[in-house]
Amino acid sequence: MGRKRCQGFTLIEMLVVIAIIAVLAAILFPVFSRVRENGRRVVCAANLQQIGTAITMYEQDYGGFLPTWCLAPYSASSPNPAASPAGTWDVSISSYLRSTQVLSCPSNPYGRDPTTQKPFRAYAMAQYTQVVIGTGATAVVMGCYKDQIPAPVQTVLLFEKGQQLPGIWADALGQNVFQSHNDDFKANVKDGQPFHFQGKNILYVDGHVKFATTGQYPFTYDSGRTAGVAGDIWTSSFANWQGPGICAVAARSDKGGDWPLPQ
Repeated sequence: MGRKRCQGFTLIEMLVVIAIIAVLAAILFPVFSRVRENGRRVVCAANLQQIGTAITMYEQDYGGFLPTWCLAPYSASSPNPAASPAGTWDVSISSYLRSTQVLSCPSNPYGRDPTTQKPFRAYAMAQYTQVVIGTGATAVVMGCYKDQIPAPVQTVLLFEKGQQLPGIWADALGQNVFQSHNDDFKANVKDGQPFHFQGKNILYVDGHVKFATTGQYPFTYDSGRTAGVAGDIWTSSFANWQGPGICAVAARSDKGGDWPLPQ
C-alpha cells in the first residue's frame, strides 16, 4: 500500500495570498480610519452640544449674557505666561457641566498635556462674542448680551482650537474659525489643520452644533477686514496682553466685524 504525500503551499501560492491580503489592507485601512474618525466627530459634536446647554443655563443665571472668555489676564511673572491659570469661559460654566471631559475632543491633534496626561481643551470662544466696557484703566471685558447679536443662527460661539488645559487663558479665545492653534489652516498646515479631516464642529450662538468642511459656511464667509481699528474692533494688540485687549469689540459686519448681518 503506497503512502499518501501531503503537499503544502508552493512559494508562488503564498506570494499570491500575501499580495491579496496587502491589497485588501490597502483598501480597507483607510475605510476603517474614516469610520473611526466619523465616530470621533460624532462624540465631539455631542460634547459641544452639552457645552452649549451649559452655556444656555449660564445665560439664564446671568441675565442673558454670554460667558466672558477670560476673567483674569495672564501672569507676567509666570515661568510660562501662556500656561497661566485664569478664569476662562470653561471655568465659568464648569458647574453646569456633568463632566469636564466634554471640553476635550478625541481628534484633537495636540493630544494631552505631557506632564499631567490630561486632554487639552479643544474649543475656543469666538472673539466677536465679547465686548469691552469702559476705557483706559477702567475698561473691562465681558461676554455680549445674547439678544444684541444680530444673527445668532449664523454667529459662531465656539469652534475647535486648543493646545492648553482647561482653565488656561491661551487658546481660550479664537480670532477666526480657520484657526486650530496659533495659525489658520489657510496658511499653516501644522498649526491650522482641522481636527476632523477637512472640517470642524462648530457651536453657534443659538445653541445648535453643525459640522462644516473648508468649503462651507462659516469658512466661506469673509468680512473683508484686514486689520484692526483701535477703539472699534481691537482695543490693543497682542503686545499688550495685560490689558483688556486681545478681545475684540463686538461689531456687525457692516462695521468691519465678523458678525453676519440679519437675513
